[in-house]
Amino acid sequence: MTKTIASIIGISVILAALGQVLLKAGMSVRSVQVAAQSGTPVQFAIAVVTSWLVWVGLVVFGLSVLTWLVVLSKVEVSTAYPFAALGMVLTATLGYLAFGESMGMTKIAGIALICMGVILVARGA
Repeated sequence: MTKTIASIIGISVILAALGQVLLKAGMSVRSVQVAAQSGTPVQFAIAVVTSWLVWVGLVVFGLSVLTWLVVLSKVEVSTAYPFAALGMVLTATLGYLAFGESMGMTKIAGIALICMGVILVARGA
């Protein structure tokens, strides 16, 4: 795998993780939370659709899909896809940093296993 392809994979993974964090931020906005808890499905849908953070998250996530398509055009899917697991690592870390989400030993061990698996796949590519 070339450095260019590895970089494109990294960009796609980072964009996907940022998109997820932005979507979470958009869904955490007070108006969305109120509509989710006490509103009708229509009120909830309106709150979600009018959340600019949700829209930014969707755009960023969409950019990750476009970069991933570039990856898939150049690398075998069985080689590329395990790198998508790094998105879980980055998303969990960003969730911890941005939202104070839990990061216990079990989660840390799982993240370490994901990283080791990606390393093994990368070495075999």
